[in-house]
Amino acid sequence: MNINTDIARALYELQVKNPAYLVIIAGGYLRDIARGVEPKDVDVFLAPLTESHQPAINVPTDYALLYNVHHTKTSFGRDMAARGLDRVIGLQNINLSTQEVQLIIYSKPMSVQEIVHDMDINICQIGFDGITTYKSGAYLSGHSTKTIVCMIDYDPARMVSRVKRMHKKFPDYEYPTIPLTENAEFAFPAIEGQSGFACKDSEFSRAAGSFVGE
Repeated sequence: MNINTDIARALYELQVKNPAYLVIIAGGYLRDIARGVEPKDVDVFLAPLTESHQPAINVPTDYALLYNVHHTKTSFGRDMAARGLDRVIGLQNINLSTQEVQLIIYSKPMSVQEIVHDMDINICQIGFDGITTYKSGAYLSGHSTKTIVCMIDYDPARMVSRVKRMHKKFPDYEYPTIPLTENAEFAFPAIEGQSGFACKDSEFSRAAGSFVGE
């Protein structure tokens, strides 16, 4: 994957400054780079290597702080806490080709594969650890069939919102349009054997073994 050299270097610097954490890039930045689209920001995920040692996050001095939001301060904080997400730190570095950087920090150890599979939209399940690019089976299948899937069981209204938001970025991709209730515009049919909801019949797998590394 042709990640900009300055972004790869920024990832390496964050890894060096935070040796107690797994530090990877995942999600939209990689998704857009793979499609030849200019990304608007970079999501960097940090997960402690052990439960007992979680020091403060160290950031190089050329980053400006935009926000620092703990999960208890968000409207979806309960979901973040259940998934082990602790906080999101927004940064800006005017020296980077993609200036806005989000640090998404877990409170529990996570592998690269687990972080990638924790992305809630199938076509965003891609990660890079500085050496290897990881793609889930759902990522590969989603882009192959041009279908958007919400992989996490949120409440229906939020699932609709997440998929419709992604559909605006990928208008040529499919997503379900099934009437639901007066409180939600669309419903997502459950697929047997999946914890997520999808637009098409059982084309996707969220099993831990459904994973590709390059």
